[in-house]
Amino acid sequence: MTTKNKGRPISMERKYQQLLLVHSGKLSLKDLKSMYRVTYVAATDEYSSPKDQKSILSTEARIEKLMKLTMTRDLAKQQAIMRLKPKPKLAGNRADAIASFATDYDGGKDWARYTPMVLKPKKYNPPRHGSSKGRIGKTKYIGFDRFNNDFDAMIASLLKFSNSGTDGKHIAGQLQKVKAGINVAIKR
Repeated sequence: MTTKNKGRPISMERKYQQLLLVHSGKLSLKDLKSMYRVTYVAATDEYSSPKDQKSILSTEARIEKLMKLTMTRDLAKQQAIMRLKPKPKLAGNRADAIASFATDYDGGKDWARYTPMVLKPKKYNPPRHGSSKGRIGKTKYIGFDRFNNDFDAMIASLLKFSNSGTDGKHIAGQLQKVKAGINVAIKR
């Protein structure tokens, strides 16, 4: 699979775009397309361990579970949802799922260069394999395992709480407060 850029392999094109966006100073937090692309490359198997990838996808599944809990009204439905194990849904590969979750951007499947990356060099430099080696470091995932453990403990205590005969509206209100306090951040 190659791009239209004179036969450059798509994996090399992705790394090039990630390096260009990070080092050019043209990356802004408002530019979701840029953030998605940078996160995608950082979340690939080359720069992230499978354990970390699974951890962040488990966090996404738990947050989706929380969203479902706050949408339901009936206590029996809430208890059924709480008993379900969170399973991450993969639309594509892990890197795509992680980048979509972290940036809240679909990303699209097109990796064509856009305005900050379009260059008009006088001379075309062919791609060199391994040129990104040492320039992109291992991705660090901080706090996802702790969040997953805390979330599982909260669900267990909510199950105990809901079995004690408490009103479902009260539980939904408490979950709404928890949902409002969740935030995912990306640091460069």
